[in-house]
Amino acid sequence: LLFVDDSLLFFHNDSSSHDNIRKTIEWYCKISCQSINHQKSELFCSPNLTKEEKNSLDQCLQVNLVQKPSKYLGVNFKPEEKGFQDLVETLQNKLQGWKDDNK
Repeated sequence: LLFVDDSLLFFHNDSSSHDNIRKTIEWYCKISCQSINHQKSELFCSPNLTKEEKNSLDQCLQVNLVQKPSKYLGVNFKPEEKGFQDLVETLQNKLQGWKDDNK
């Protein structure tokens, strides 16, 4: 999910995915002349991953490993509850507000 200067990435836990995500982020930074704020970036992993797998991914992507995801676009992100429904509803409301402003 991409929104202005926020991104939410989902991927499988395998070395190919890790490399592809890292390379894609590097490519984006290069072509956009933007950079990743690693101090603000978070990594939330499935509870199915081992501690070693989480730490390896954390080091590969150079982001902060967190136990619980924080807010995304002002919405508490709680994948274990209603999935992405709160996020979807917030985005829909924001988009509707923009559409109404343009009339």
